[in-house]
Amino acid sequence: METSARDCDVCFDPIPMWDQVRFLCTDKCPAVLCHDCAANYFTHCASEIIPGLVVKINCPVCVRPMPLARWAPLHNEAAEYVETSTYKASEVRCPNCDQSTAFLSSYHESPDPLMLVPTLKQKLPWLRRLTRKFCRYKIAASALHQYIFATFGDKAPAVASHVLALLDDPERHTSFGLLHLQHMRNVRTPCCDQEICFACKSTGHDGDCDVLHQEFFNHVITCPQCGIALVRGDGCDSMKCVCDAYFTWTERVDVAVDEGRAMRMAALARLPRGFDCMRQVIEFCRHVVWKRRFRAPLDEMRVQKHHPAAWRTVCEWLRRQAWRTKYTDVVRRCAKTMRHRMLLQELLRSTPRVEPAAESCGPLVPVVLKTVKGNEWGAAVEPMAAVA
Repeated sequence: METSARDCDVCFDPIPMWDQVRFLCTDKCPAVLCHDCAANYFTHCASEIIPGLVVKINCPVCVRPMPLARWAPLHNEAAEYVETSTYKASEVRCPNCDQSTAFLSSYHESPDPLMLVPTLKQKLPWLRRLTRKFCRYKIAASALHQYIFATFGDKAPAVASHVLALLDDPERHTSFGLLHLQHMRNVRTPCCDQEICFACKSTGHDGDCDVLHQEFFNHVITCPQCGIALVRGDGCDSMKCVCDAYFTWTERVDVAVDEGRAMRMAALARLPRGFDCMRQVIEFCRHVVWKRRFRAPLDEMRVQKHHPAAWRTVCEWLRRQAWRTKYTDVVRRCAKTMRHRMLLQELLRSTPRVEPAAESCGPLVPVVLKTVKGNEWGAAVEPMAAVA
C-alpha cells in the first residue's frame, strides 16, 4: 500500500496520502489533487455553467466526464448548483398556471416492474449492458433510445421510462429524459396535469407541430445528444454543443430534412385516402412532364396519322418553295449575263470600221483616226495622212 506523499497535479505541492483526492472520473483515474485545488476547480466549473444547459464536468487530468456522485462529497454547494442547473433544462412553462415546471428531477419514484413476454425478456441483458455503457459515457443517449424503440415495440415507452428512473446522475438522467420527452411529445405538466407538446412547447395537439415548419426554424438544428436547439454562427461546419457533443452542421441539416420528410409522410398517411391522393398527384405531374418532353414528336405523329393528305400537301409546298428559291437565283444570274452580252453587242455595233486607201493614192500608209469633238459614236471622222 502506498503511504508516501505525492505532488498535486495542479499546484505541485506535496500532499500526504490521507489528504489526496483521487479517482475523480473512474477507478483507474491517475489524477491526484489536494483538497484546495479540487474545491477551486469544482467552484470554477460550477460558475461557468448556464442554468438550463446540460453540461458535463470533465476531470482536470484525464479530461473525461466525471459523475456527480464521485465529486459531490468534496464540494456540496457546487454539486447542488450543478444538479439544479442541469434539471432546469427540462423546464416548460405551463399554459394553465403560467409557471415554469421541470419535468425531470432527482426526486422520482421507484419504477414498477416490467411486464414483458419471454421473447422481450431475453433482450434485457443487452439492454443492461448498453445502459452501463451510457452511464460510463461510452455511448450517446440517442443510441440507447433507438435500441429501446427498435427492440421492444409497443413496450418501448414503458421500458424507456423504467430506464430513465434508474439513472441517478443528473447529466445522464437529463440527457436521456429530454430525448425521451421530445420523442413522446404529448406529456402532462407535473403542476396542473395539463397536456402540452414538449417538442414545440405549446398546448398538446395531434399531428405535426406548426412551429417546426416555419421559415425561421429551417435555420435551427438539434443536438444529437442532448436535443437542444442550436443556431449556426460564423466558422466552419464543425460544431460543438455545450454538452461536449461534436457533429457536423451539414450532417444535422440532412438529418433534419429527412426527419421533416418523414413527418410529412406520416401526416399524409394519417389522412383518409392520403396515399391515394398522393399517387394521383404524382401521376398527373408525371403526365405533364411527359407531355412537355414529347410534344413535338407527338404533333408530328398526329399529323402523319390523321392527315396524310395534308402532310403530303405541306411537303409539296415546302419543296416548291425550295425550287422557287433555286429558280430565282438561276434567273437572276441569267439576266445579269444577258445584260452583259447586250451591252457588248451594242458596243461592237457602234464602233466605226476602217476602210483601206485607194490604189491611186500610192502605197498604203497608216491612218490615224481623229474623232471630231462633240460627236458621238458613229460620227464622221477625217483622215490625216502621215508624213512619208
